[in-house]
Amino acid sequence: MTPRRLGVLATHPIHYQVDLVRRLAQVKGLDVEVLFCSRFGLSRQVDHTFKKSVQWYDESILEGYTHRFLDNYSLERSPRSPLGTINPGILRELASRRYDAFLVQGYAGVTEWLAMAAAKRNLCRILFRGETVWPPRSPWNHLFLQKPLMRLLSKRVDVFLPIGSRSRDFYLRHGIPAHRLVLSPYAVDNDSLFREAAQLRERRREIRTSLGIPSDLPIILYAAKMIPRKRPLDLLRAFEALSGRAALAFAGDGPLKTEAQRQAGKRNLRQVWFFGFRRREELFPFYAIADLFVLPSEYEPWGLGVNEAMCFSLPIVTTEGVSSSADLVFHGENGWLYPAGDIPSLQKGLLTLLEDGPRRSTMGRRSSEIVRGWGLNSAAEGIVRGMEIALGE
Repeated sequence: MTPRRLGVLATHPIHYQVDLVRRLAQVKGLDVEVLFCSRFGLSRQVDHTFKKSVQWYDESILEGYTHRFLDNYSLERSPRSPLGTINPGILRELASRRYDAFLVQGYAGVTEWLAMAAAKRNLCRILFRGETVWPPRSPWNHLFLQKPLMRLLSKRVDVFLPIGSRSRDFYLRHGIPAHRLVLSPYAVDNDSLFREAAQLRERRREIRTSLGIPSDLPIILYAAKMIPRKRPLDLLRAFEALSGRAALAFAGDGPLKTEAQRQAGKRNLRQVWFFGFRRREELFPFYAIADLFVLPSEYEPWGLGVNEAMCFSLPIVTTEGVSSSADLVFHGENGWLYPAGDIPSLQKGLLTLLEDGPRRSTMGRRSSEIVRGWGLNSAAEGIVRGMEIALGE
């Protein structure tokens, strides 16, 4: 039997997308190829959120799957800009490569729309899997941008692949019928992270010592960009009321890092550490020594740091604005949910978990159990099933 050919469009190499492609490449009877729109992240470049030069990945991220880079004619420096990737070569690729189906992972860029137009012209089925969730972050952006774009998208896409409950709600609210929806969960490589957790767990004391964090204090971990939307200053203000009951570790960089350091110094918060930018694999030791994970964002279309922390058996403190909370975080069971910006509620959650070590451990184990059912196998199965439906199989 001739393998089915699946093309995947990606703005640039991103670890969680690459992990999923590697898993798809293992599916029998499926031939997968990724077309990258840019090489962003593979060399030191200015990240617009950090306002500084960083390198996210090395060349190893390109191993284990078939891929090619399209020529990018954009003058923008970041593919996150709507005009950050302009790759007219996608028209030629879809005309000549003869994919059976083509996976598009967003609708904000020029190349995504070129790809969908070319796929339709060449009778190639289109799958869509993007960070689309309900409720929208901005009602005005939804009304004047998302809503009209979704009308266009619904006419071009054969099968939509919601990444979770709120993603499914988004499509249903835009009139996409349920039979055109197939769940493909937003996931990380659970198996790999479980192995990392097991190996690093034995080195907790050693890692703490190397970082200069006292071994007798539970550690609250924030591992994300330090930008306004993620509200790291809320966590710092909530931590102020803990009176030396814990240590707080910030692993991340961004425009709010300097302000957080200033406020920590002004308030004489001695048990706060700022570790700056860390590549993904460099975050694993921080997850391993942490006792609970906090993501105080006002809005996240998913929040994969939650998945990663759960693989390290951590209870999760996060907001109702973090979309992954709808599927992975259950208040009182494996975490604490609160309204974004509600610092007293955040303080209460931190104190509740810090004062009860056995309960914290039980909730951490529950996190590990929950996330086991939300992995790459399920994500890959959803894409394969979506492809089968689109092809009428």
